[in-house]
Amino acid sequence: MPKDREMKIVVFVNEGLDAVMGVKPAPDGKRVVQGEREPVYRIGPDDRAALEEAIRLRDAYGFGRVVAITIGSETQARDRELRFCLARGVDQAVQVIAEETPYRDAFTTAGIMQKAAEKIGFDVILCGNRSWDFHRSQVGAVLAEYLEIPQVSRVVRVEAVDRSSVRVSRRLDKGDREIVESPLPALISIDHLVEEPEYVPVNALLLAEEKAIDVWNLPSLGIHLEELRQEGGKAELVGFEPPRPRAKRIAVPDSSMSVDKKIHLLLAGGMTQDAKKGGDFVQGAPEQVAGEIMKFLEEKGFVPSSK
Repeated sequence: MPKDREMKIVVFVNEGLDAVMGVKPAPDGKRVVQGEREPVYRIGPDDRAALEEAIRLRDAYGFGRVVAITIGSETQARDRELRFCLARGVDQAVQVIAEETPYRDAFTTAGIMQKAAEKIGFDVILCGNRSWDFHRSQVGAVLAEYLEIPQVSRVVRVEAVDRSSVRVSRRLDKGDREIVESPLPALISIDHLVEEPEYVPVNALLLAEEKAIDVWNLPSLGIHLEELRQEGGKAELVGFEPPRPRAKRIAVPDSSMSVDKKIHLLLAGGMTQDAKKGGDFVQGAPEQVAGEIMKFLEEKGFVPSSK
């Protein structure tokens, strides 16, 4: 990248129904609805983290321009998330209007994102590691493949970036971290385990209401959604179903135990096996009970013998 050109950081954000408010399948089984009169939406935690990391990159390294892009249908053209992005400090906000559809698979979504990214231009693309609505981690990988650029997933920290490469810390299992360096341009999928997002003051939110948002439709990107589905669609939504209820396991006294022993166990707050079935029941003074426990542990080899 020429030294006289600023770095362009593109961040894709998406909002979905807030599951905390309670969601359920619609009567047609093709979508999820909320029980509230006015549905409550929010930016997913991974996308929120990607936004924070994009702003931090620009501010920390003193160069660059952050562009936030979202994709939504015309009847659900909500600019709340983009207003929030503007309040947080992005330089440009773009809303891509797609057709009304209950489901876009990862390949169709990535196809739209590809055209938007190519039109705006980019050096680094950031997105959430996992989508908030369908909880899939496919879109970032498919988008990187379409753009023919490297991708690093599960990133929890961008360690360093210059005009030719980026070094990131990605999350592994059991708390381990892996440092990866990638040439630019590159796509980075951000995990929600990054630092705590900064507070956005009310004044910034009010000022963001006056800022312009660019609105693009699919024809302006050279996209016909039906053709995109035929060429890139790989999955079809069959339907939503609520999860099966799981029966709660409850410990109950053995039916062969006497009534007085069952009552004793309930009063003692615990369960034990009957002696005739191989269990041991110890009672008495605390010193006596502790001695019997130590004897059992020594016999089984759990602790060294005091002898």
